[in-house]
Amino acid sequence: MSDGADHLAAALLCVGPLLMTLLNPSADRASTDLIGPYFGPMDVVLALWTGLGLMVAGSMATNARPAPVASAMNDAIPNP
Repeated sequence: MSDGADHLAAALLCVGPLLMTLLNPSADRASTDLIGPYFGPMDVVLALWTGLGLMVAGSMATNARPAPVASAMNDAIPNP
């Protein structure tokens, strides 16, 4: 796993359960409405993971390869 994904995982693990423990909400609707905005950072991390996963899946599905670079000897290298 890359460093960025490790940091996102640490943020998700710290933000979610720790925030729920600190806020200690009751089951009524009023407290649910009050604590809703505090879980925005957790949604951001999940959105980043979703986007990263979709990019990886898309690149695997299309079998994308980087374009070859033209060499000094040839004007262009044909694409395979």
